[in-house]
Amino acid sequence: MKRSKVFFFVVASFLILLMPGLHTPSRAEVDIDRLESALGRLEQRYKTIRTIQGNFLQVTKRVSQGKRDFRENGRFFFYLPGKMRWEYDSDPKKVIVSDGATLWMLEPAESGTQVLKTSLNEDTLYKTPLALLLGAGSLRSSFEVVSLDEGPNELKLGLAPKRATDMPLKKLTLYLSSSGDTIQGIVMLDYFGNQTAIRFSNLKWNEKLSAGLFRFRPPKGAEVIER
Repeated sequence: MKRSKVFFFVVASFLILLMPGLHTPSRAEVDIDRLESALGRLEQRYKTIRTIQGNFLQVTKRVSQGKRDFRENGRFFFYLPGKMRWEYDSDPKKVIVSDGATLWMLEPAESGTQVLKTSLNEDTLYKTPLALLLGAGSLRSSFEVVSLDEGPNELKLGLAPKRATDMPLKKLTLYLSSSGDTIQGIVMLDYFGNQTAIRFSNLKWNEKLSAGLFRFRPPKGAEVIER
């Protein structure tokens, strides 16, 4: 499976079994007041946001490839709820687009251009880690807290899905601003030890975005694969 297909797979559904026995902390291990404050600020902030745009750096480590870093970067645009666009600085061009109903991914293939297509519904959108970023989810309703660490510049929040059938991945880590109201990065770890880390920068909120950013039409001659 190509790296780009892996990221599409992560964004769309996370169809990997949850590692059994993942530890859920007791109240003594996590400062409940700090936790509630951080989650409250984060969810309240995203209730006021309509658009987000910025740059991203994505680092993928695949066990099958010796966990070597594969780095990609580009720009992203979110129109809440449910719409997004990821533009990779790659040649040939790679693009991921959601119009709120369908998720598309354009990528190069050996046989030519390939387009992956997934219909978005409660299972494929509302139960992914990106659901909060897209204005479609609630952290506290979907996750248990594994850890909460506070550094000088950011908060590190370790999470695990409450139900394996909702979001079957081993661990999700969010990196928040020190104020706790902005997601600065996200790390996704699957059952096999594969990791996808995304860092955000140059963030801008509530600026006008063209509706055309979230429309997609497969180019002529492209192979369309529905998932």
